[in-house]
Amino acid sequence: RHAVDEEHVAIMKQKRPHSTEPETDTSPVMIDEITEPAVKRIRPDDVEMASPVPFSGAISAQVVESEAMSLMNMTQLAHNELAAAWLARDGDAPPTRPDPPLFSPSPPKLGDPSGSDLVGNEIALMLNQSLLKSSDGDISGSIILDVCKGCWMMTALKEKEISMALSTLDAKLASDLEKLEANLSARLSVAEAAASAVEAINESERSQFLVTCSYQRQQLIDFISWEFRQLLGMQQQLLTAAGVPGFNGLSVDPNTLKLQARVCAFMHSAFYIRSRISEEPHLNMLKSQAERLKKKMSQTPIQQSSASYSTGPPTGMAFTPPPGPAPGGFQQPPSMHPSFQQQQQQQQQQQQQQQQQ
Repeated sequence: RHAVDEEHVAIMKQKRPHSTEPETDTSPVMIDEITEPAVKRIRPDDVEMASPVPFSGAISAQVVESEAMSLMNMTQLAHNELAAAWLARDGDAPPTRPDPPLFSPSPPKLGDPSGSDLVGNEIALMLNQSLLKSSDGDISGSIILDVCKGCWMMTALKEKEISMALSTLDAKLASDLEKLEANLSARLSVAEAAASAVEAINESERSQFLVTCSYQRQQLIDFISWEFRQLLGMQQQLLTAAGVPGFNGLSVDPNTLKLQARVCAFMHSAFYIRSRISEEPHLNMLKSQAERLKKKMSQTPIQQSSASYSTGPPTGMAFTPPPGPAPGGFQQPPSMHPSFQQQQQQQQQQQQQQQQQ
């Protein structure tokens, strides 16, 4: 900091060599006297709506480290906002794990490989196109699949960690219960005349111990729920930064989570299929699926409905609306009723007869 200040003073002297102003104190400024400008903190809301910027240039260890640090800082800033959103959704209920999770342990079996039955034609087309190559050197699709596979592995590691924690707690509680039962039995064996009173005391201590065990296990389950919520938020930010369709920052909305779980089901199936059949055959399959989805989307509902209306009723069949209220609850005009038309014809005939007479 002192070196920067001295260099700044030297530059200022070079810019004003013939200044007639009185000389000022050019001694180095102490650290305590420096007032740094306020650093603008990144808000998660600003990051959520930002579209991913494609990286151009060589990938190095420094670039990867810089991107990782920025993503970690963004995750830490969004921690409080994510916790507030989940608390607002929980209300008075205890915390639960996000349902459904983004990734399942085994790859899903899709009815349609394009994913249109899961997310619809439009999003399915975006997913297939995001994995295709725009040029020979384009690796964005492979990077998206690698990020999705990493998120799936994060879920698997968290599941393993949580399973070990529950097993450890259950084993500890079972061991403590055995020790308690041994102590209670030893106490009851020497009670003799006060056996009934000792049994009541033993039963009270046993009940208190079971309540304590239940409380400890519930605390661990609540902690596990929050761990999976934090994992979900981290995965949402990773997939948003990777540019996966359907992800736009943090969200706890149930409908959004269902859509994102379906998107991740397609991605899970995609990186599993690519690992089985290699990259080129998988790219050809994605290309054919995208073409099929484009043709399907080109047939709009307006064209289909106009084609159905253009046929009209079959020849030889005349449509006469029945009397009474029309479909939809609207009253039919009186002039459409056959009885009203007959009355008008009779009146016209009477008028003609009177004129002839």
